[in-house]
Amino acid sequence: MKNAPYGWLPGKEYYRPVRTLFDCAIFKINLKAICWQCRHIAVIDAPGHWWRCERLGIDDSIRAFHARLYCSSCFKCQKIKVSEPTLQQTCEKVTGVLLPGPDEYTWKRIINRQRG
Repeated sequence: MKNAPYGWLPGKEYYRPVRTLFDCAIFKINLKAICWQCRHIAVIDAPGHWWRCERLGIDDSIRAFHARLYCSSCFKCQKIKVSEPTLQQTCEKVTGVLLPGPDEYTWKRIINRQRG
């Protein structure tokens, strides 16, 4: 059997794929980053990072976000940026910094804009 395409939720193959940080914000999904060198694990606040990308005008696709990631543990210890850790979708609690999201009025306005 073929694997599901990148971004599909396991067990929900018929739903819309999660391809952007905005999709993660809608479905309340966080991202788990695992460093391929030191095996450091960090659960990233995807909805907070989406709002940061939205305000700064940066591409919020998961592939572009993945390309910008690097392991903070390797950077602290060895002073090298080990980039592109393994990403997994998760509903676990965030282990790092919680970034602020939009206020309720702005969030509802953005959701309504997406529906129309």
